[in-house]
Amino acid sequence: AAMPDSAQVHGLRANALARLHRFEEATAAYDRALALAPAAPDLLYNRAALCVEMGRWDEALDFAAAAQHAAPDFAPAYVAEAMALRGLERYADAIAACDAALSRDPALLDARLARGMSLEALGRHEDALPDLEGAATPGLPSALGASLLCSLQICKWDTLDAKAAACLADIDAGGDGAGPFAALALEASPRQQQAAAARFFKNTAPAPDSYQWPRTRSGKLKVGYFSADFFDHATSRLAAGLFEAHDRNDFEIFAFSFGAGAPRDPMRARVEKAFDRFIDATGDAASATVAQARALGLHIAVDLKGFTKNSRPALFALGAAPIQVNYLGYPGSLGSTRYDYVIGDRFVTPPEHAPWFSEQIVTLPHSYQVNDAKRMPAGPPPARRDLGLPEQGFVFASFNNTFKVTPRVFGIWMRILKAVDGSVLWQLEDNAAAGRNMRAEAAARGIDPARLIFAPRAGMAAHLARHRAADVFLDTFPYNAHTTASDALWAGLPVVTRLGDTFAGRVAAGLSAAAGLPELITHSDEDYEALAVTLARSPDVLARYRARLESNRLTCPLFDTGRFTRDLETAYRQMWATYEAGEAPRPITMPG
Repeated sequence: AAMPDSAQVHGLRANALARLHRFEEATAAYDRALALAPAAPDLLYNRAALCVEMGRWDEALDFAAAAQHAAPDFAPAYVAEAMALRGLERYADAIAACDAALSRDPALLDARLARGMSLEALGRHEDALPDLEGAATPGLPSALGASLLCSLQICKWDTLDAKAAACLADIDAGGDGAGPFAALALEASPRQQQAAAARFFKNTAPAPDSYQWPRTRSGKLKVGYFSADFFDHATSRLAAGLFEAHDRNDFEIFAFSFGAGAPRDPMRARVEKAFDRFIDATGDAASATVAQARALGLHIAVDLKGFTKNSRPALFALGAAPIQVNYLGYPGSLGSTRYDYVIGDRFVTPPEHAPWFSEQIVTLPHSYQVNDAKRMPAGPPPARRDLGLPEQGFVFASFNNTFKVTPRVFGIWMRILKAVDGSVLWQLEDNAAAGRNMRAEAAARGIDPARLIFAPRAGMAAHLARHRAADVFLDTFPYNAHTTASDALWAGLPVVTRLGDTFAGRVAAGLSAAAGLPELITHSDEDYEALAVTLARSPDVLARYRARLESNRLTCPLFDTGRFTRDLETAYRQMWATYEAGEAPRPITMPG
């Protein structure tokens, strides 16, 4: 009021509004400041950073370029450019922008973090690690976790204990240096995982507005699924059948798709046809997408992303529907009561874990994880020699993402190989560094490195078929196989798992039980190791398990898409009935 023509004051006000996630007001305040000082590099940078927060990548590039033009040596302007380029998945260009920033200010940690994460996105994990380690400070959001995850991705374990301790200490101190996804890969408690999620949501999501939804409805229950993964991605491979199987007499189903770079492949075409309406919200501001969801009269909004790549928690912070659900994409609590429910089952969300969920738990009767009964069957396997496997000998397989392989798990695997003569461990080849490091670790444990065999990535048909060349799938922990475990079970490959303490570490147990193989769930490291060795030495027992999987495939609850859909629809109806009655969300347990 006292200084209406001060660009600095308007800029400070805009900064405060941005910190409060009041993005539209912040935009107006920045624009007022820039009208008074159009060439101020700090204002242009902050305006670009706000566009990044809002997912307006092209606008961010324009403001970053203007800041660079106004002050060519202003390093943060190049970081803003890099962040926008990362949003557009132009990772090589983002690296160049980070290089430009660091040439001007070598100590700029934001630039090192952005460059490291861009290198990782290109699969250049070894190149990324020095940048991520250099940026790993508690004060930089998710930087500690990014360094830890990169070390796990290349199986560089020499500093892992120190990184894990730093992440856990940061979570316990209320910091955001670890980030929620890294917490899933740590030996973290459910409380710590919830705390990391809550901190991330609070720091990244805007406050809700005063919009009021009606408590009554006429016509069908309108359910919106929100994701960036409506293409040949694990989420769509699991859920395509669900979208198709919804009862259109009672439900109207919407898709809200976002995220740059999604390929238009056959799965995308199938999924688009499965919805009553498919809305491409790529590039739209969160407020615009929310306004569209409200205009359509959504009753239930389902977040299929959580805090994974291209997630948009801002949509759910603002409120896309009166009932909001955390499902499938993120294995844990999202740390906010803006989500009313989380979809679980008796394994992943047991009642005793309820205190560590901000959401009310929906306990489905079999598995929380939907599967597509229309997925292709696993064909006959190629000859072992064509897969690089020995003609004779027992093959233990684990096709999990490499970051899930911890020294603890790897040590158990090496003891299993030592106990089973002639056996090999067959893993997915994620990157060359991981293979080199694992082989060195095997040698250090007295195991011939040649007994570790790595499979290249393959198309889904070939990938499912090659499962049949293996004998047993060995799960990882504390972060289990999820879709990977369902792939193995669908292909007829038994999964030996260990029941963990968190959602992410209990998934494979629930999947195995729903597939009819509860005997392969263990409860300790020792029992896990002993069971794997016993199966390798008991071909008749293993053959019976494989035969059971084969006979159960089309009838077991895990792969019965129709049964799963009816159960989920019943839960949706109960959610709405509770809301319509004016009551607060409460736990829902479906009878088995």
